Amino acid sequence: MGPNQSIERGQIRVSKSHARQEFQTACRLNPQLSLAFQNLGLLEIQQHDYAAAEPPLHDANRLDPKDLKTLTLLAYAEAPNKKYEDAILTARRVHDFNDHAPVYAYAHMIAATALESSGKPDEAIKEYQQFLSEAPKDARANIARQQLRQLGATTPK
Repeated sequence: MGPNQSIERGQIRVSKSHARQEFQTACRLNPQLSLAFQNLGLLEIQQHDYAAAEPPLHDANRLDPKDLKTLTLLAYAEAPNKKYEDAILTARRVHDFNDHAPVYAYAHMIAATALESSGKPDEAIKEYQQFLSEAPKDARANIARQQLRQLGATTPK
């Protein structure tokens, strides 16, 4: 499919570097636009540049501290940067504002893996179990069950 056909179908392809520049411009032009910071952070996560993802996600969180997506993304970025305590606290904040909706259950997985990396398997087990109780049919449920078995815990049905 040529570029014109792509545009005719409503599919515009944008390079990641161009998207990054656009989000950075949006952040600069409107420093109160939390969604621009959130999307810039998400773009960095998609590029596996977790260190670069943290600053815009912190900005988005400062602008909208109760945004559950931002909190989840921030925890997700903190964990691979070995900021385990930060990742645990940030992931747990998701459920401080949440009624345990399945869409944000993944925060428990983030907390659980950070807890495992911090040498706190008992707390990790609780987070995996909470994830499974909130989202038993999630695509990552089998990973949680496998981790629970490796930690010697029982898995909820």
